[in-house]
Amino acid sequence: NVKVGDKFLVFHAENEMVKHPVTKKIIGRKVLVDAVIEVTKTTHKNSEALIIRSYSSVERGSKIICYKNPTIPGVDPDKPISPKSIDGYIVASKHPKNGYAMGDVVYFDVGFKAGVEPGDVFEIIDSEEVLRRDGTAVEGLPKIKGRAKILSTLEETSSALIFASRDVITPGDKITFSASRYQ
Repeated sequence: NVKVGDKFLVFHAENEMVKHPVTKKIIGRKVLVDAVIEVTKTTHKNSEALIIRSYSSVERGSKIICYKNPTIPGVDPDKPISPKSIDGYIVASKHPKNGYAMGDVVYFDVGFKAGVEPGDVFEIIDSEEVLRRDGTAVEGLPKIKGRAKILSTLEETSSALIFASRDVITPGDKITFSASRYQ
């Protein structure tokens, strides 16, 4: 049922499994979009497509899925915010590096099963421990390192865009739902 003009996402799953930075439990694989293609010709056996947006290399045999126009979640200023008690952790990012900041896409270990919805805002909390004089480690006072808005959710994970950062953000940093609309 493929028609000329249909669009598809070309994607791949990374080989390396994502491991939770705190619990060390295997979460799954990161799936990355490589390109957007548009069908230019169809026959009864095959279709031809043109790459209209490329994010990385596309190889023969890559997987595809129907393209949906992306929607960037907004905030309705008149809609009351339902209080939610959702806490979790940053587990990975789109592009692995030592620290993240404003403009980076990160992945959380909570999804729609926990009540996370596109457009929700989360505070990113410093997860560092403080050493006492006797050498024991205790949780330090919470410090907001940044804020992120949920872009999309899966059952147990979600992706978010960091839109504010005051300090370097790292995997293992805690996140908590923010009831404030004006970040």
